[in-house]
Amino acid sequence: MQSNKSQPGFTLVELLVVIAIIGILVALLMPAVQSAREAARRMQCTNNLKQIGLALLNYSASQETLPSGYISVRTQVTSSNQWCRPVQFEFCRAPWTALILPFLDQQNLHGQFDFNRPFTFVDDRIPSHLVNIVVPLEVYRCPSTTNPPDSLRPNYLGVQGGGDPDCKGDWNAPAFDRQFHNTGLLFHNSRVAPSHILDGTSNVFLVGESRHVWSAWFQSAKIERARFAIPMILAAAHDQINLYPADTVGWNYQTHTFSSDHSGGCFFLLADGSVHFVSEHINHDVYRGLGQRADSAPVGGFTP
Repeated sequence: MQSNKSQPGFTLVELLVVIAIIGILVALLMPAVQSAREAARRMQCTNNLKQIGLALLNYSASQETLPSGYISVRTQVTSSNQWCRPVQFEFCRAPWTALILPFLDQQNLHGQFDFNRPFTFVDDRIPSHLVNIVVPLEVYRCPSTTNPPDSLRPNYLGVQGGGDPDCKGDWNAPAFDRQFHNTGLLFHNSRVAPSHILDGTSNVFLVGESRHVWSAWFQSAKIERARFAIPMILAAAHDQINLYPADTVGWNYQTHTFSSDHSGGCFFLLADGSVHFVSEHINHDVYRGLGQRADSAPVGGFTP
């Protein structure tokens, strides 16, 4: 004989309460999960810069100088007029990111490059001698970047100086305001030895993060059709960190400052090989001074 008693179960109200509790728990946990993921990404970004720093220091030990920011056949850069005068694209050779490849366990890739040929683009096309060689390199990519994993764009730029530029190439348009410096450690045909870093290796930026990079990691100064020059894989400590929105584009944003997709600042590799997260609220004069190898200015107020 069947019983008419109903089986115990959840009421609709109880089910809704349980769903609400689960939703609240998920909402409480998500920030913690996101924070843990960002902490892991920051650690990987730090490790990338440490690898780059070790490669640069090993290069310096073997060659007795740091690599050039980029190599150019045009060597006359003694005046502002010569410094960023547009020249034919074939004058530009390898940038520092290609020169240190053997010290990043990329000897095979380095061996395939023809360093006597241009490393700059024409009409945004990769040079024919590089097109079947180059690949994305994780060591040049910040894990927090919005660039896709297969992108050739780097997130780390050499520091060519700080403060006011030696030359600004504006090409009669603000959007093409590119800055050239030679007071830092990596710039046009630079050969900076440790003895040239008069401010001390722990007080000078060597490489910094950027979220405004348009160039490929192997791209030299962009000199296209004799119109304008751009120090593609270099930037300067001129404007404040993270001053421009992440989605802002333009050559001036790339060369004027450093930035990142991390909240509150960006990572810098210093000339002593150490890596520090530098706040976007750092004193502006101190920040500019850290971009220069021999400005003799005090660096009080710099808090990593």
